Amino acid sequence: MIPELETETRVLGPRDVWRHHTRMLFPLGLLAGGAVGLYTGGLAAMSNGAGFALALGVVVGSGHALAAGILSNAAVATALTAVQLSVRGGTPLRLMTLLDDAHRRGLLRANGPAYEFRHVRLQERPARRPR
Repeated sequence: MIPELETETRVLGPRDVWRHHTRMLFPLGLLAGGAVGLYTGGLAAMSNGAGFALALGVVVGSGHALAAGILSNAAVATALTAVQLSVRGGTPLRLMTLLDDAHRRGLLRANGPAYEFRHVRLQERPARRPR
């Protein structure tokens, strides 16, 4: 009577993790912040009036949306890091495209949600100090 569930397993690469955080967790965090704001505003409206309730709901909801949707999101942190590295270090702004290209060419391998150099010489070279 109960149908068998088929599970598909596959390795998640860094691009898949980026898409998950961008398309799923970011809107979900913003939605959770909005829900917290509505709930807080509704509770405050019962005893303090509509003006105070609206202000409190916006402040509390914005704080939760900021914490859940933006600050704790790996996609946002990765994008901000890419901008910082582009400004300070001269790396390309589209860092994920560069890393995917290096992965296709065999320089990097995907190890879960991160890339690592495939060859030992490439792993050791960035760690060495310039003379």
